[in-house]
Amino acid sequence: MTTGSHDAHRIPAERDLVFRKILLGRNLWYIRLRWLVPPVICAICLFSGTFDLIIEQIPVLFTALLILIYNTVLYILSRDYVSSEVKTARFINSFSYFQVSLDYTALFVLIHYTGGAASPLILFLIFHVVFAAILLPTRSAFVFAFIAVFGILILVISTKYGIIQSHSIIFRGRNLAVYSEESGLMARLIFYFSTIFITAFLGTAIIKVLRDRMANLDESATGLVDLNRKLETLYSMIQAMGTMQHADEVIDIARTELASVMNVKGISLKLLDSDRSFLRYAASFGLPPEILEKEGIEVDQSPLNRRIIDGESFVTGNLSEQEDLQYRDILVAADINSVLFVPLRSDREVIGILGAYCPETDRFNSDDVRFFSLAADLVTIAIINARAYEEIQNSSIERSRFMMQVAHNLRAPLAACISMLDVVRSEYLGTLSDSEKEHLRRVDRRMWTMVSTINDLMTLAGQRTGVKMTEFVQIDLNFLVLRLRRTFQDEAARRGLNLVFSIPENLPELEGDLHMIEQMLENLISNALKYTLEGSVEITFSAFNDKDIRIDVKDTGIGIPYDAVNLVFSEFFRAPNALDLEETGTGLGLTIVRETVEKHRGSISVSSDEGRGTIFSVDLPIGGKKE
Repeated sequence: MTTGSHDAHRIPAERDLVFRKILLGRNLWYIRLRWLVPPVICAICLFSGTFDLIIEQIPVLFTALLILIYNTVLYILSRDYVSSEVKTARFINSFSYFQVSLDYTALFVLIHYTGGAASPLILFLIFHVVFAAILLPTRSAFVFAFIAVFGILILVISTKYGIIQSHSIIFRGRNLAVYSEESGLMARLIFYFSTIFITAFLGTAIIKVLRDRMANLDESATGLVDLNRKLETLYSMIQAMGTMQHADEVIDIARTELASVMNVKGISLKLLDSDRSFLRYAASFGLPPEILEKEGIEVDQSPLNRRIIDGESFVTGNLSEQEDLQYRDILVAADINSVLFVPLRSDREVIGILGAYCPETDRFNSDDVRFFSLAADLVTIAIINARAYEEIQNSSIERSRFMMQVAHNLRAPLAACISMLDVVRSEYLGTLSDSEKEHLRRVDRRMWTMVSTINDLMTLAGQRTGVKMTEFVQIDLNFLVLRLRRTFQDEAARRGLNLVFSIPENLPELEGDLHMIEQMLENLISNALKYTLEGSVEITFSAFNDKDIRIDVKDTGIGIPYDAVNLVFSEFFRAPNALDLEETGTGLGLTIVRETVEKHRGSISVSSDEGRGTIFSVDLPIGGKKE
């Protein structure tokens, strides 16, 4: 597999927004923490006598007031920044620098008025170095560490040589702000300076590790989100392709979905012709029209495509360097720099090539290749299945057409035979004996059975080949019931059966093909009358589930044996008790009924108790199709 590098670091806008919100959150935390400083300073001044501590309270309290004032200003500014999403990370960092600088200034003032280098507040400079390591870039902690060291040195030198006035801090009668012991002072300063730089080093090192881990975690989370999005797309493709029965539909959904999930400019799907010598564009998305106008690619003239057909994936991040790629100049002119090709591969063979095109250089990495190869395998399976379905469908149509042609050719001579038989039975050619009449009656009955079979075959073949297109109209069910009653009332009376039609008022009209619906019901009612020796045949119309109209055809006839119920819709099948009762029959009527129901996107079920009767229930959607 030929691959290119993929080092470009791209941070989506939403991740940058999250990063800025994190920085703002840290600043708000720092501001909330600062609210504690003025009350603590006031409490120390108030209760200093309790601990035998003497400090100059007025400048200390004034400094506390200044901290309260500037923290209030910072809090108001920070609220405006949080409500705005236009502030950049650099601006927020500047805001952080401003905060720490104000705190350093206030802290140096407090240190000066509480004993200088001997002040216990000197430790808070170390805390600010830690805060800088948390809030600001790595170098900031060292900057503030140098400021702290330099500030203390200036303060000590200025105080020792009388440049500024020394302020004492007395604890239990001892003045801590004494600079006469130079060795002790130097030892304390060296310890302090070492501590603050060690803190800066350790703080920045720890924060760097945490930030790196957070970045890796964020990158992993982004990768998981991207992987989940890709898997959802593959799942959607599988669902969609599972319902598609034609290769063109599969190809169309594949190119659009893959272009979206891969976030690329173009997708191509090239298929091999029957002799596997030519690649032709079966579908594309976002490619220049000049390429699609080409006849295709001759495999023997393209070593690159030959390698891919042999099972090798191909990736390049700089298209201008690929001299062996067809139509390279057209693609480069269309601002395409990265391409990815993988074979459309099944267990037996490669049927084509799937390609992705992107303007970015070095766009595709190994993860993209693996995902695209998986998608190509799914597309291949879907295309092969769709092609197999099309072949089966075409074979079925051809068989039905052949069946229709044969039936049509048989019907004409059969009709002539029946006509000649009528002449003989009418005794125009001479007187017939009773035995001859009986034999001719049996021949006539069998010939009419053949005519009925041929008519059913032609009906079935016509439905399957689409020779007679279904014409959906609004069907007035009351009108349909009237026609059915007129058709069967005489036969029901002749058989001594009670024929009942039940239809409620305000039943919605049914949308469907009137001829097919009427023929379907004629088959069901005719069977019910034929196989009912006594009792009744009831046809009931009703609303069902607010979406369907249910038609029940119920009889009190011979019923269907339990082991034959699931076979009644099979072609040429007749139950054993039906054969015993009525010798003639095509075994195609219920097959036509089932296919008519399926064409109307409905459903049919049958329940039967042998010897007691049968119920056929047909559910047809009111709108002609189900959601």
